[in-house]
Amino acid sequence: CAVETRTKKFQKVDLRSKRVLVVDDSEANRKLISLLIKDSGGEVLTASNGQEAVKLLLAQKVSVDVVLMDMQMPVMDGYSAARLLRESDCPVPIVALTANAMVGDEAKCRQAGCTHYLTKPIDLNALLHIVKDATEENLLSNRTRDAEPSPSIERFDSAANLSPASLLEYGSDADVGIPQIAVGRFTALPDDWLQSFARDLIDRVSTLIPSLIAACDAGNYAEVASEAHRIKGSGGTVGLDELSVLAERCEDAIANSNIDQIYETLEEMQRFVACAQLNKSTTHPI
Repeated sequence: CAVETRTKKFQKVDLRSKRVLVVDDSEANRKLISLLIKDSGGEVLTASNGQEAVKLLLAQKVSVDVVLMDMQMPVMDGYSAARLLRESDCPVPIVALTANAMVGDEAKCRQAGCTHYLTKPIDLNALLHIVKDATEENLLSNRTRDAEPSPSIERFDSAANLSPASLLEYGSDADVGIPQIAVGRFTALPDDWLQSFARDLIDRVSTLIPSLIAACDAGNYAEVASEAHRIKGSGGTVGLDELSVLAERCEDAIANSNIDQIYETLEEMQRFVACAQLNKSTTHPI
């Protein structure tokens, strides 16, 4: 099949000499954000929960220019981690990453000590600019610990669709690898790097759904809600908007104790990922 010409979807932002701590319990999210920041010349450290982040910044005295903090994580969530950092007079800018865009959520993040706010699915251009801006601002004088509006808060809603035209336009997983990018160097991202992450997410969700159905059978809805929340945040970021919508529907059904809707949504997700895998294998046989 002919390969269509693709244009770069990301603005180049100079993050050379910037060190960013990415805190997220999703390995896929950590890898995606790390790749994007490294491509702009930045250095990246990662942590899988708030406790690890606090240990790095307070106990180990690791110096960073900005923290990208997922707010819903196991062990220690982003709200608790941000509060501990502020109580210890850690001045580093903290960008809240949250899949919740409900009324009052921004104020809750601000009250915990976050200085910026970014909704999931993540607008990747906005992420690059918010990292750049956060490292250049004088956040010490503007930082606030109450819920009153603050001019230091910048909110970027992920409304722009930066997704690829189609997950199924490109070749098999064997054709696309995640490049090794040197810290501090500008390296052009391959045009299909998001498709690689999208395919990985499709495969992961396909493997995960049977265990989520089993968890429902056992009444362990908290586990299902946690996974649905992760899928909701990751799906739209890599262009799988329909999968993100389905995951949000599943999360809402759990919140409303709508058991039938939970099962129906999981089955819809299963059909979606099965269709994506089938089209990928038949359109581009290895």
